[in-house]
Amino acid sequence: MIEPKSFLHSFKNYRKDMFESHCQFLLNNFLNPWAKKYLSLSINNSYNKNNDLCGLIIDDRPNEILRFSVLNTLLMTNLKLPIKIYTTKKSLLNTTKLFSDFIDHTQLIEIVTLETNKINIRFYNNLLKSLDLWADLTASKILVFQTDSLIIEPMEYSMFDFDYIGALFCKGKSRCIRFPLFNKESQKEIGSTWINQIYNADLIPEVLMGNGGLSIRSRKIMMRICSNETSEPNENEDIFFSRYIRKYSQNIPGNTKIINRFSIEADFHNSIGYHGSHFYLDHSELSSIYDRHIKNVIGLISLY
Repeated sequence: MIEPKSFLHSFKNYRKDMFESHCQFLLNNFLNPWAKKYLSLSINNSYNKNNDLCGLIIDDRPNEILRFSVLNTLLMTNLKLPIKIYTTKKSLLNTTKLFSDFIDHTQLIEIVTLETNKINIRFYNNLLKSLDLWADLTASKILVFQTDSLIIEPMEYSMFDFDYIGALFCKGKSRCIRFPLFNKESQKEIGSTWINQIYNADLIPEVLMGNGGLSIRSRKIMMRICSNETSEPNENEDIFFSRYIRKYSQNIPGNTKIINRFSIEADFHNSIGYHGSHFYLDHSELSSIYDRHIKNVIGLISLY
């Protein structure tokens, strides 16, 4: 029997599996054939790489969701962003194998080894808050993404004009999820169990924008913040940078319309991408996102 306190956990696992099923379907039916026919052929490497931009993902799970995330990002950025994958020594071989069908024929992917055995949340946050990481990158603007983020449609390159942009933090938003309560003998519905899902309850008021799971950052500004400011080891990296970004840059989005156009998390808008929204949005909102995404994937791949 599932206890009420486990309802939300089980529901979020279901939402995660639904998201990954969407990714797996697109990977098997569209992105893998595209990579095999186009990316693996060195003769077709006529992509327009922009050395001033790059993508960054830090992950030690060499699975098909990582492959989907990288291939989808390459497609949605029109092969203009070379991607750096930071992983561990333990995962290096399998991560290299994951992209072995085209990594030898293109400069689009570079795999970097980290000095750690495991990438957990604490390590991830402290790595992004370190000067060494940003100093290792050479591009001036970096698209940071994670495997639970999704670029839904082609990237608008005007977003790279900003020094920092990420989805709004939805402080104060909550959602009540109803689960039916049944009689054990008759299996008739006799009531409801309501579970409250509260977003960013501990967020400080001045931090409104900057969800880092899908974000664009200025390397120079990130380096300045890392050099001059301090953060507690358990502070999320995006909260850290969002706390100080206005101190070091005036070149950030001036209104929420631009932010919501770039990315969302717990608040639905017609966005280019999202981070973790499959955990928060209504099913009808997610359905419209998945439909829009697959149509864009099909249309973009047909160009090749």
